[in-house]
Formats: sequence, C-alpha cells, structure tokens
Amino acid sequence: MPAALKRIRFDDMELFTGQQNTVAMHIVNMVSERRCPATIIGHVNLYNYYLIKHDESEFKAFAKDWILLIDGVGMQLCCQFMGIRWLPDLNGTDLYPHVMQATAKRGLRVFFFGATQPILDAAVTECRHNYAGINIVGTQSGYFPRSQESEIIARVRASGADLVLMSRGSGLQSKFLARHLDDLGATVVWNTGGLFDFLSGAKPRAPVLWRRLRLEWFYRMLLEPRRMAYRNFIAAPWVIWHCAKLAIRRYIFHSIPGDG
Repeated sequence: MPAALKRIRFDDMELFTGQQNTVAMHIVNMVSERRCPATIIGHVNLYNYYLIKHDESEFKAFAKDWILLIDGVGMQLCCQFMGIRWLPDLNGTDLYPHVMQATAKRGLRVFFFGATQPILDAAVTECRHNYAGINIVGTQSGYFPRSQESEIIARVRASGADLVLMSRGSGLQSKFLARHLDDLGATVVWNTGGLFDFLSGAKPRAPVLWRRLRLEWFYRMLLEPRRMAYRNFIAAPWVIWHCAKLAIRRYIFHSIPGDG
C-alpha cells in the first residue's frame, strides 16, 4: 500500500483515503515504478458497493489486486455511521487532472479503454488539448464481443502502456480485469467510472456550486432520472440502512460492560 494512503476497514472491505493531491501523486508514482503484477485503482460509491454486496463474483473481482478509494458524499456519510471521521471524496473525475498533469510531465504512456468510439475519440482529443506532451499510445472502445478479448489484450500489451484508463461500467470492467489483468502489461489500471462521458462533453458535470454543496448526485438525477432512479431509490437506501444496522450493532456491543 502506498504510504500516503490510509487504510479504512469498512464492513468486510478495505478502502483507502488520503488528500486528493497526495493520492494523485502516488498513483503516478506507482505507474512510474513499472512493477508487476499490475495494480487496479478503483472507486467505491454507494452504487457499486451495493453491487459488490449483492454479487459474490463482483466481490471476488474487487477483492484482488485493487486499491479502492472512497467516492461520493454517500460513502462519506456511511463512513461516519461506522464511526469513521469525515473523509476526502476521491472521485475519479476530480483526481484525473492531477494525475494527467504529472503523467504528461514524466512521459508515461497512457491507453484509453472504454465508452463508445465517438465518446472515446472526444475524450482523447480533450486530453491532448489540455495536457501538453501527454503520450497516449492507444485507444479501445468498451463495446466488443468476448470473442475479441484476446486480440484486444494483445494490442494493449503491444502498445507498451504504463497506465490504462478504463471506463466500461462496474460489472464489465471488474470481471474483465479479474480474467486478464496480468495480460495487459500495464503497471496500473485505473477504473475511472463515467470520466470519458464528462471529458467528451456527452454528459455535463454539475456546476461548481452544486458540487461544493455536495449535490452532484441530485444534479445527475435531474438530468438522467430513469438511469439514476435505481441507484438513488433502491441501491443508496439499502446501503445506508445496511451501514446504519452495522453502526447500531457496533454501538450495542461496544456499550456492553466487559465486552471484549
């Protein structure tokens, strides 16, 4: 574990936290080390935590070779339920500029993997425009049949990528990486969530004021009510109730005299 990351025990998972700039620099340092086996950087928000708790294969996929960062105000609140102090929000969209700036300066090789081809192309164009000298060595759309996986893996490996930015959705990318992480040849694979949608302009981020008020989730709900309804009205309440139960159980057992 990078020294700047603090380990948090959250239910039956290990999550990591730290200050945003420091975490971003440690991601870049890990990429620079070019170590094997590869490490996956992921983000745990309320929705993918819900998926992990309801799908054993998803839990196993996340359990190996991952550094999981706390993402979103919902997870921050749940950590407080669990008796953990308020932690920084380490969402991928806010970490991305810090990581890309340092990556460009060090000449590290980056591969963009995910989304539809038009969104992917626009995201790459945005990256090259904003980070002078960024070395993007390849791209791959996130939509392809499983029969093409071997060919795609070989192409990623041949690119010599040090860092793979992956944006394929929680279920697709976690299971893909569980099968093929060691074959990609990269030092770090960073699962960036919906980052490519935001970079390409396909989806707008919430205005700065909404983000400061921690209401970006509500802004997304207004823009995409059908897509976000299950996340906000099924998954999020379940996780909050689950964490509340754990907190109550923890309080009761810690309150019993002589309980060790």
